[in-house]
Amino acid sequence: MLVVLAVLPALPGMRALLFPLTLTNIMATLAIAWNLLFGYAGLLSLGHSFFFGAAGYASAILSKSYGIPVPVAMVIGAAVSSGIAALVGLPSLKLRGHYFVLVTLVLPAVAYQLTNALDVLGGHDGIFGVPPLVRDSYAIYLGSLFLMLASLVASALVIRSGLGMEMISVREDEEAAKALGVDTPRVKLYALMISAFLSGLAGAYWAPLNG
Repeated sequence: MLVVLAVLPALPGMRALLFPLTLTNIMATLAIAWNLLFGYAGLLSLGHSFFFGAAGYASAILSKSYGIPVPVAMVIGAAVSSGIAALVGLPSLKLRGHYFVLVTLVLPAVAYQLTNALDVLGGHDGIFGVPPLVRDSYAIYLGSLFLMLASLVASALVIRSGLGMEMISVREDEEAAKALGVDTPRVKLYALMISAFLSGLAGAYWAPLNG
C-alpha cells in the first residue's frame, strides 16, 4: 500500500493529483494529532487550527525574515505551538467539563484578531514569499506522506507508552485515575503539548505551500 501511495502520483497523467494528495496528508497529520488528544486523553479541542496556524506563521517568519533553513524553521514552529499549548494548558486544564472546550474555541478567534492587527503577521492577506521546502511537487508530496506516517508512528508509540496508559485512564475515569496515583494535570498537559507539536508540524509544512 505504501508503495502504491508513493509511486502512483508519479505516473504519467497523475501529476494533477499531487497537490490535493499533499493537502490530504497534511490534514491527516492534523487529524492524527487531534485524535491523540481527544481519542486517548478524552480532551475535546475545538481550536487545533490555532496550533496548526501558529506553527505555520512562526515557521514562515523564521525562514523568510531570518533566513533559517525551512526544515529547521518547521521544527521550531512546531515547538512554538507546543510551548503555547503549555501556556494555555496550565490554567485551562484545571477546568472541568465543557470549560476547557470553550477555552479552545476562543483561541482561533483571538488568533484571527491578532493576525489582522499585527503587521509582522501580514494582516488579513497573510505572509507571502515564504521560501519553499523544495521546488519539486513530487518531493513535496513524498515529504507530506512521510510526515503523516511519522505522526502516525509517533502517536502509536505514545499510546503504547506509560503516558498513553495514563491518558486512557484519565479518559475513562479521571477521579479513579487520580485515586490510583495518576498525576492527571501532568498527563493532560503532556497530551496537549504532544498533540499541539504534531499539529504544528502539519501547519509548518502547509505554510510554504501557501506563501
